[in-house]
Amino acid sequence: MGKGETAQGKTDPRTLVIVLLTMVLIIAAVGLRLWANEQRLQVPNFKAMTVAPDGRVFIVVGNTLFIESAEGESLRVLPLEEWGVRAFHGDFVVLRDGSVILAEGRLPDVGLEEGLRLYVRDAPAADDPREGLMRCHPASGKCSPLSGGGDRAQFRRAFSIDVDETAGLLHVSEPGMHRLVQLTLAGERRAVNGTGWRFPNGLRAVVPGRVGIVDTNHHRYVELPVSGEGFGGIVHEESILEWPDVDESHRFPFDAVKDSNGALWMLVADTSMDDAWLYRRPQDGRAGRLALPESADPVALAAVPGGMLAADAGTFRILRFNAKGQPERDFGSSALTNHLAALEDQHARYSGLFDYSLFAVLLIAVPALGAGLYLQYKPKPEDAVDRESDIVATAEPLPAFRNVEAQFSRLQGEFIFWRKFTVLSTKESFRFGLLAAIFFAAAIGAALYLMQQVAEEDGRRFVDTLAESRMPALLALAGATLLVMWLSATFERLIVNRDGIRYRSWMPGPLGYLLPFHGHWQMRWTEIASLKLVHVARGRNQLMWRYEILAKDGRKRRIHPLSWRLAGEAETGIPLRQAHRQNPRMIRDVIQRTLLFRLLGRQWQSVTESKAEAA
Repeated sequence: MGKGETAQGKTDPRTLVIVLLTMVLIIAAVGLRLWANEQRLQVPNFKAMTVAPDGRVFIVVGNTLFIESAEGESLRVLPLEEWGVRAFHGDFVVLRDGSVILAEGRLPDVGLEEGLRLYVRDAPAADDPREGLMRCHPASGKCSPLSGGGDRAQFRRAFSIDVDETAGLLHVSEPGMHRLVQLTLAGERRAVNGTGWRFPNGLRAVVPGRVGIVDTNHHRYVELPVSGEGFGGIVHEESILEWPDVDESHRFPFDAVKDSNGALWMLVADTSMDDAWLYRRPQDGRAGRLALPESADPVALAAVPGGMLAADAGTFRILRFNAKGQPERDFGSSALTNHLAALEDQHARYSGLFDYSLFAVLLIAVPALGAGLYLQYKPKPEDAVDRESDIVATAEPLPAFRNVEAQFSRLQGEFIFWRKFTVLSTKESFRFGLLAAIFFAAAIGAALYLMQQVAEEDGRRFVDTLAESRMPALLALAGATLLVMWLSATFERLIVNRDGIRYRSWMPGPLGYLLPFHGHWQMRWTEIASLKLVHVARGRNQLMWRYEILAKDGRKRRIHPLSWRLAGEAETGIPLRQAHRQNPRMIRDVIQRTLLFRLLGRQWQSVTESKAEAA
């Protein structure tokens, strides 16, 4: 062992093994968590839903098309790969002859958010891939592109689409380009309207010659006339900002449908385009938010005779409501519902792995780290120190004092000690106080941030969540605790005189006796059976010593030796260095040089000598 090297400085091999194993477990847990999240996001979910002119309901889940009757019977299940669609996205429309117009589906899969919510929050790059539309016939399985002659329209990923077969027109909203596009049924571009929109979505025909559009980032619903010459000016506009519960965190509409009674149904999402709410506004009434199942997140609407369907990506169900907005039995055949249930189970498994993988490993890692720290820092034989020191035997004579309290003691016979906030030097005390203030401010900031997130998820105002939360009470309790600590650090005092020892809390008069932990107390020297300095440290932090005062009647009082100082007394001089904190003898020597230690020793020695003389 080299000079200056001690057994304390060597790492226990068992500790090293435990730490390495713990690191491997945590890294493995993080990897498993990332993998589970990726798998969870890849579980197929609703991509689009529409109703054909003959009443059939077409639903795309992942890259599979389910065709259901109006009564919820399975008519056909069609993998869209048969049409050459690699990754369905966007929207589709069904014509009177049963053919389907949809995107060619050759772009990379864009997932749920861009695929169904039909929005792009960042402007697309100029080199983003584009694709056109095609028309497919489910009966024959044949598809043909909408060539459009010499001006074939192409789109970037997200869009919504509707058709006016009487006029022979297709109308498309392309949110990423902030525009509306009009096409012929052959795919020829006729008109473009790109003025004043911010992520237009949910384009639907309202009546012949008029379409409704959700202008997502302008938080409004508008209607425009359409003709063979393009789009007209806005003829109807309404903001959703005054609708119930709509606030800064939940105000982004992305789909809207008018039913046969003229009622407007709308989905409104939060700032992340998640956690959608469903609203219904009667033709001549006020909008109301409809109750949804727990964890619901509807992503598409489709009007059916007598009500409305909502594809719910949160619960993997198609919710059905009657014309008045009341919930009814879920829509879907056994083929569709069983498929959705299997996807929900798959999603739940990956979600469980994502949520609990790190927690499960921490249940192992934290005890393992604790065991490693115990092995590393448990006291070694060379660290041993006498656990008790007799104050009488070690107390040195008291010096002459040059401060107000010492002068006062000469006149009144009392030495008054004030509590220090820490056992360290004044410089270290300031650092500890600053660190405590930073931690307290960080805790408040984190608490407020979490409450803001909860408010956004619940779709409520932050002030309402704050008013109903326990957090203000907890913050007030934390503030009161800090106040009590500060008052204790500033105004508590320990008085030593020829009669005995008294402790006075910062509470005045009789109120001091009411404090459960630090109430007034006093002991006369003649009542004390023993007075010792006891080492109560654990591991390598050897700062914990204390005086134990045992009365003859069994009462016991404890005083922390480094927490009290006579005004004007020199600093204890213990810097915040691990070498000092690990040396029990050094800490004991510092304690034995304090005025409190020497005063207790002198007074106690005086009492014991008087007893001996009397005997």
